[in-house]
This record gives sequence, structure tokens and C-alpha cells, in this order.
Amino acid sequence: MKPRERVEAAISLDIADRPPVGVWGHDYLREWSPRDLADAHIRAQRRLGWDFVKFQPRATCFGEAFGSEFRPSGDPHQFPVLVRPGVQDPADLGLIGAVAATVAPLADQVKGVELVAAAVSPDVPVLQTVSVPSAWPTSFSPASPRQSSQ
Repeated sequence: MKPRERVEAAISLDIADRPPVGVWGHDYLREWSPRDLADAHIRAQRRLGWDFVKFQPRATCFGEAFGSEFRPSGDPHQFPVLVRPGVQDPADLGLIGAVAATVAPLADQVKGVELVAAAVSPDVPVLQTVSVPSAWPTSFSPASPRQSSQ
């Protein structure tokens, strides 16, 4: 079976020759450039023969989109450093409004997906990661659990 057929069979609850395979993860240094992030996804898909690419945007994407500022940690395995939270107090989360998809971190995400989709075979689906909104506050607040360990 081709990768797309395998993925479509799994989605349809049909029998495939094997389960479709794809993996995601963060490279906290390469995530700051749509091109570098796309290249990492493309190389991994080609090297490992993934059936689909689960595009993973940079870890700070939504925090940045809603006002937080981060800088790279300097380590590809360490979460970026929160420079300025977008929300000073968790009680202010309700004040966050909608943002346009054209803000830099979201535009970077779209560009990365475009680059990956253009580079991999049409037989390899590219899936966009959809984040759970309840996870986003860890990128807004100065009390973020990820930041407290640094």
C-alpha cells in the first residue's frame, strides 16, 4: 500500500497492510525558522519512511501569537526561555482576544506546512497539529510549569 492509502484505510477503520506510522517532536532550536523546521520534517519523513507528516509548529507558537515573548534556550532539547509573558496574571486570560492568522508565529506555521507539503510525495499526507486550548496558558503566564524548572 502507498502511505496515503494506509492512512485513509486507518481513518476509515478498514484493514491496511500495517498501521500508518508518523512521529512528531520538538527541535527547539530549528523551530524558529519555517524553512529549518520544514527541512527537519522533510528529512525525517524521507529517512524514516513515515506514512504521514504530523507538522509540529514551534512550541511557543500560540504563546507568541497572544503576546508572550520567548528566546531560544540554546539547547535543541530544552524549551525556550520565557522573556515576557503575554498575561501577567492568570485571572487575565479572559482578556485575550482573537488574533489574525497573519501574525508572525501563525504565518510561520502556515509557511512551514506549505514547504513540507510541496516537498514530500503527494502520497504522503501532511497533517497540521491541532493544539488543545487548555494547554496554551502555560505559554502565557509567568507561572508556567515549564518555566519554573529553568
